[in-house]
Amino acid sequence: MSQGQVPPIPPQHPRTAETVIDQAISESKRWESICIGLLVCLGIVGIVVLIVGAFRDNGILALSGAAAGAILWPALRYARGFRADNIAIRMSEIPLSKAKTAKEAATILAELLATWKGRT
Repeated sequence: MSQGQVPPIPPQHPRTAETVIDQAISESKRWESICIGLLVCLGIVGIVVLIVGAFRDNGILALSGAAAGAILWPALRYARGFRADNIAIRMSEIPLSKAKTAKEAATILAELLATWKGRT
């Protein structure tokens, strides 16, 4: 190969539905783990601060513990959403693996996305 020529790109093998789904789930697992970590941290901090505020008879401190506990709910909602999405993605593998052509797979995906949009 002479200088300045670009080497040929090797042909890519088509990825299976299972490979793509596994990649999508592994990418969202990181965010699910972050949400679960926040749940644990906020829960522990909220309970500890609430108990310390109660024992010291300090209403402001107890209120801040309750506020930390209140922040816990959005993290719980997101963690639950990530989990539900991962399950929905995993369940889409079954009909996609049965598709014989790209057109069948596209039809299945369109139906799944329409159902998915109706859920949110």
